[in-house]
Amino acid sequence: MATSRSLSVAAVAAVVALAMAAATAARPPTAAEAAATLSASVPYCSDPTKYNKTLDGMLIASTDMPAQISSMVVAVPTSVLVEYIFKANFVDWNPLFNTQATPPENVTLCGSLDAVYSNGQFLGPILPKNIIGPHYIVQKGCTPSCAGGKPDADADPCTCAFGWFFTINLVPSNEIVTYGRHTYTFEMNADNTTTVSSYERAAGKIVAAHSQPWTNALQESLIQGVQGMVCLERQYQEKGELDVDDVAAFCRHFIA
Repeated sequence: MATSRSLSVAAVAAVVALAMAAATAARPPTAAEAAATLSASVPYCSDPTKYNKTLDGMLIASTDMPAQISSMVVAVPTSVLVEYIFKANFVDWNPLFNTQATPPENVTLCGSLDAVYSNGQFLGPILPKNIIGPHYIVQKGCTPSCAGGKPDADADPCTCAFGWFFTINLVPSNEIVTYGRHTYTFEMNADNTTTVSSYERAAGKIVAAHSQPWTNALQESLIQGVQGMVCLERQYQEKGELDVDDVAAFCRHFIA
């Protein structure tokens, strides 16, 4: 029964997210939309060479492409889910990541999110050949209210976040032609489930010139992220834990 519920939630989440994307095509997300997926209460990277607040503000205000936003309830305790997510293995579910190459112990705030990246079917034809795409982890952690392991009605909500910011730079000029972020936010619920939200968007002159291919690519990322969360729920319901090897063996087949 848990499986059928999860699949229906995933389907609804994907449809809602795509509808929201279409609705936001001509405008930036509202404050309420952003608040649902971006948590200022979880600390950001303080190194300005890794996280540029000005550039991030430009991204949130941009209309170069619609933000890809989804939200769903996952029947996994927040502490268990976040422990797995903070290892960053899940980024392989993003179709623009072929292989996540940063060892889990090196996944740190302000650190690099090294991977074998793919431009995918939509971005490959439109991106310049000589580019680099550094990715940095700009948000990773939980609010102090998470320490007790359960929601407290008298405290702020327990919220965790994991997000990275990227730029695409021309070589050798180092001109930034695209920039973007992908952030997952996790909020603990009283019934031992977790509300998981995803926010992904890119901006810059290449995105402005090719808005539809970028929208298509990040919609693929959104849908596979939803499928990934559904798979984590299924694994937890069946195994009572999220073992990295078990998840890798089952979820890649599940999503493919």
